[in-house]
Amino acid sequence: MSLSLAISRMRGANYDKLRAFIREDAALAGKPRLLILADIIYCTLRYGAAFHDYHTLRFYNLSAKERASFITMGVNVKAVKQCNDINKRPIFEAKTLFNKTFDKYLKRRWVNLHETDRDSFITWLDGQPVVFAKRDFSSSGKDVVRFETKNFLDGGAFYDKLVAEHFDLVEEAINQHPFMSSIYPGSVNTMRLVTMLKDGESHLIFGILRVAIEGFVDNLNAGGCCCVIDCQEGVISSDAMTLDMQYMETHPVTGFRFKGSRFPMWEESVAMVNEAAKVCPDVRYTAWDVALTPEGPVFVEGNYHPGYGLLQLPDQVGKKEDLLRYL
Repeated sequence: MSLSLAISRMRGANYDKLRAFIREDAALAGKPRLLILADIIYCTLRYGAAFHDYHTLRFYNLSAKERASFITMGVNVKAVKQCNDINKRPIFEAKTLFNKTFDKYLKRRWVNLHETDRDSFITWLDGQPVVFAKRDFSSSGKDVVRFETKNFLDGGAFYDKLVAEHFDLVEEAINQHPFMSSIYPGSVNTMRLVTMLKDGESHLIFGILRVAIEGFVDNLNAGGCCCVIDCQEGVISSDAMTLDMQYMETHPVTGFRFKGSRFPMWEESVAMVNEAAKVCPDVRYTAWDVALTPEGPVFVEGNYHPGYGLLQLPDQVGKKEDLLRYL
């Protein structure tokens, strides 16, 4: 990572969290806090590691060779800049534009509130007990709200609320496959499948399962957990891990055992993301959030800037080499 980027990142850092990480890492490593801080700065400059990389990937316990094997913030930012056209970023970050571009792979009804009047929305809503409202350019499960339509006097009142609260998109609820519901039925659990286009061909390079522990959002930042998927076999290959680095062999609510479980419709899911990756070839490095329904896989959303931490947290195995071979 360049010195200017490192300084920029440090200026925007959450220093309360940084101090907490330093205290915890120093205790775990049995080293003085000042030495840990110096090592964090070194790893930022040498490996492009943000301070949260140092903490969650446990750099304080790793050799130089092990540290160099991880995708860090700096490595990921460089890959995105090299592979993805910044002008195409809104296709993935404006949810209304993503749905329009990749409608073929959604396989559910949705409506853009900016292109729909009150009466048309009332007709669209008829017969739907649950819908999800979203805002463009939101991330990490934020601004995704589940609504039960019975709680509103009528569809018109619901439309007025959505417009007043600046929602952009409303979607039909996904009918989740029984396998995914057996993991945890309260959320639509998703596979994050990361593809890389090279020489016109799409390659599935990473896979992660994301599951809610409580609530209806599977995102790790919203209190969920994740585990690694073996992309060759379509099998969960690690225990689950939470954002605060707690490991779980089984889901605390359902008792579902993660490691070793095999996904249904795996070949169909891989075929779908590899086909969709060619729709916008100027964005070569993409993460797709895929849900399973009884009829097949569907997209929940796509990500212009694939997260790198999820890919390495559960098994603590560096995956930089797997990324670089496709750049």
